[in-house]
Amino acid sequence: MVSFTKALSNAEAVAPTQVSKAFFNSPVVFRGVVKTDPDALVPIFRILDDAGDQGSLLAIGRSLDSSTKAKLITAFDDAGEIGLKAKMFPDEAAASAALKNKPIKFKDGTSAPYGSKDFWNAIGKGAMIGAGYGLLKWIDDKFKDAEEEYKNCMAGCLPHNWDAYEQKTIEGKDLLYSNATSLTEYQITPVPSQPYCVKPNEECEEYCDPKCGELSKVDLPFNDSPLNPLNPDSPLNPFRWLTRLTDLLPDFGFDTKLVSSASSASSLAVIALIVMSTVMKR
Repeated sequence: MVSFTKALSNAEAVAPTQVSKAFFNSPVVFRGVVKTDPDALVPIFRILDDAGDQGSLLAIGRSLDSSTKAKLITAFDDAGEIGLKAKMFPDEAAASAALKNKPIKFKDGTSAPYGSKDFWNAIGKGAMIGAGYGLLKWIDDKFKDAEEEYKNCMAGCLPHNWDAYEQKTIEGKDLLYSNATSLTEYQITPVPSQPYCVKPNEECEEYCDPKCGELSKVDLPFNDSPLNPLNPDSPLNPFRWLTRLTDLLPDFGFDTKLVSSASSASSLAVIALIVMSTVMKR
């Protein structure tokens, strides 16, 4: 079995440019790139796959936490790399592919891919899908400003008739708890690492909200914190001083053209590599 450290080394070896090699310089840099620019990693994983290094793909996939894993799965879906995703995340690929592509027909004859922005827009406008509509409408009304990933997760986590329980038209003993089998009856596809509120828990919203928030990274107070380096208003945001550091790169023997031609996240990875190299030399 390939270790995570060895897998990063193998990925670094096949990466085609100095910038992309820097993605795999350390676990910290790698996970940072997955969170900020996962699309940039897809071509490199494709090269690993072409080389037949499935052990490295699997080791890297297993090293990611649920929220980071979800970001990379979305990048694979957007790139149409269903086979590659299945090799890196064999337990998650089927559910993610179904969620991305499954068309849902509404009673007015229109349709939209399940869980998509168009799907939730239609739900918000009153488009009916039969069983399960009440819960979906309740989720859309209560979490109107949340991202689709969060709503999709809550739709799978909460009991199917949670809306009726919240409206006090049924009692806790009447809750229809969701599971992988029952979701298909309600035309709901589980998200990767889907959580479920299970009997006898009647505090399902309190249970599901943080679970789905972790998976989708919505409504997290830290996102707006000045201590969050990814907050654009934070004094710790590296992109605010990226230009200044870029001007200093020639002093370290780096070609500024490589950085300027890369994405912001790619540039950040290179800067991080430089900073770590400098610290280690002292």
